[in-house]
Amino acid sequence: MLKLVKILAAALPLGTFAMPSLAQDFDTSGFSELTAVHITGKGSKTVIVTDPGRSPGVTIRDEGANGLLCAMTAELSQQDGVLTVDVRRKGLSLGVRCDLTVELVIPQPVAVAVDQPMAVLELTGAFEAVDIDAAKLTVTFEGHAAQFGVKGDMGVIDAVFATGSGAAASIDIDVAKLVANVGFTDGAGLDYRVTAPVAMFSHRFPQTPGAAGKMRINSKVLKGSVYPVAAPT
Repeated sequence: MLKLVKILAAALPLGTFAMPSLAQDFDTSGFSELTAVHITGKGSKTVIVTDPGRSPGVTIRDEGANGLLCAMTAELSQQDGVLTVDVRRKGLSLGVRCDLTVELVIPQPVAVAVDQPMAVLELTGAFEAVDIDAAKLTVTFEGHAAQFGVKGDMGVIDAVFATGSGAAASIDIDVAKLVANVGFTDGAGLDYRVTAPVAMFSHRFPQTPGAAGKMRINSKVLKGSVYPVAAPT
């Protein structure tokens, strides 16, 4: 056991012995100029809220089971209105769980692109576009998006599209094995198509051919529903 400890100590660079929780300072004064957010790198949980009534902010938490053997970090950079969040693993990984959570508060609608092997997304507010490409994914969405696209091998999607600022122009979900429950404001027009050879899917929302709001779900094994939600009072 002592020999193993010595080997690990020699292999790990100075500074790897981080506490499981961490905070990273990042200048958010330019967040009002953001037009897009790009999430890349290792798998993580990302929470993005667009709200003009809240102060811009960034919170990063490493919630892994062991900060010594499995620690993660995120490098943030902003250029030409695009915020890039690159999630990286540091130290050794010996089969223990590594979890990083990135929380962003942005005052205005932005386009969000996610390109990770595994992703957990919580998106709230108004977005210009959402584009998610991950082999395994979990997505919770509540708000408005002009375009909403998800591509992956396996996923769970729980989304409610508000239409107070206009129905989502285009929703395109292509996930091979999928559990999806998608809600729309009651009374909003929606032209949608669901394709899956194996499906237990409830079509509780009325079909409106030619409507401005459009949705396509393509899957091999599908479970879930499309359903109406009450308009906010």
